[in-house]
Amino acid sequence: MVKFTFLSTLVFVFLSGVISHFNKCYSPPLTSVKKINTANPILLGKDNQLDHSTKLDYRLRTVVIDPGHGGNDRGCKGTHSKEKHISLKIAKKLGNYIKNKFPNVTVIYTRDKDVFVPLHRRAD
Repeated sequence: MVKFTFLSTLVFVFLSGVISHFNKCYSPPLTSVKKINTANPILLGKDNQLDHSTKLDYRLRTVVIDPGHGGNDRGCKGTHSKEKHISLKIAKKLGNYIKNKFPNVTVIYTRDKDVFVPLHRRAD
């Protein structure tokens, strides 16, 4: 769960940076922050330092990419583009990159064309 949250945060930060020029969009204020402890207490050694002698066997098997928006939810509108189109193109490029770089990883898109997917369906 921590690995998934970290990866989704990286993707979100990446996509946020790419579409930051849509400054006319309303961004709701952050109401709560969940602190994630990424260090496993079992692996802490002397002086609370990570014990690197323990081998971790994490295998990333599936990546879910959510481009957001789509269909009648266009997101922000720029001079010549809409956020829903930009986010879908970036999501597909990211998915193709992951597929090529990590062939054993399954990539799942919450949408792969210009359709609206309700939030509760994206989480399924």
